[in-house]
Amino acid sequence: MPATHVIAVPAIHGEVRRLERLIDLAHQHWPAAKLVFLGNYVNHGPDSAAVLRAVKHQVSQGHIALRGHAEMQLLEYLNKANDAPGAWNRYQYWGGCQTMRSFEREAGQWFDTRQAMEVYLDGSGTLRWLESLPVFHREGSVVFSSSAVARDSWNRRDRPNELEAVAECIPGGDEDDYAARLGAPPECFAVCGHGLVVSRRYRDGVSSPVPDIHTPVTAFVSDDGTVLKAGEATHWPKDLGKFGPMLFRHGLYLDCGCGTRDDGPLVAAVLRSGKDHATA
Repeated sequence: MPATHVIAVPAIHGEVRRLERLIDLAHQHWPAAKLVFLGNYVNHGPDSAAVLRAVKHQVSQGHIALRGHAEMQLLEYLNKANDAPGAWNRYQYWGGCQTMRSFEREAGQWFDTRQAMEVYLDGSGTLRWLESLPVFHREGSVVFSSSAVARDSWNRRDRPNELEAVAECIPGGDEDDYAARLGAPPECFAVCGHGLVVSRRYRDGVSSPVPDIHTPVTAFVSDDGTVLKAGEATHWPKDLGKFGPMLFRHGLYLDCGCGTRDDGPLVAAVLRSGKDHATA
């Protein structure tokens, strides 16, 4: 039986406990839903290795995982040609120190060089798995990517440019900039998991922080157990922190700061599956 819902999970950044709670909630409320992980599993948080194990397990059960810019940063650091001075400092800035430490705990050994970590990840199959991940996924008229893809970056086959789909998205300081940056093929709804949303105190009413019956989004679910369904809420709960999803008629930003902000929750979106969506 095909899934009636798709649950999009944004940037996790090493927060495996939050991910486990969110997966349990998803299976509890929407047991037949397909999970689409939008990338950015590693860096910043305490246990990137465990997050990758959890996501790989979900993929083995038929769910979908995309590659994000954090995975691209890891692959870039491990590139054999990347022995330039400053490579480690740059990867540390991206939160890579926590990632390396998590792999050391998993391997039970100390990685004193980049090559040592590369050998371990290659031997475990993790390196090839990361390299094989797609950069976008489509379910009917809903397209999923790690970061926002500009409208003119979708080609005639409705596929995004690979670099655009995993690029770090910093559109600007207000919601108009975010809305303009978020593109999709004609008559499609775009969901991206990266591009930290604008704090609620800076919002100007352009987007809806709760599910909207005029979009494919039917609910938001947070790792703390909060479930907001379309038509049942009018405001994003204050106790979930100052970051909430940014929902427009044509698309959705989901990164609420999990792993990169102390009060950033892990918030997933539940969307109707197999139904067309016409943008307003």
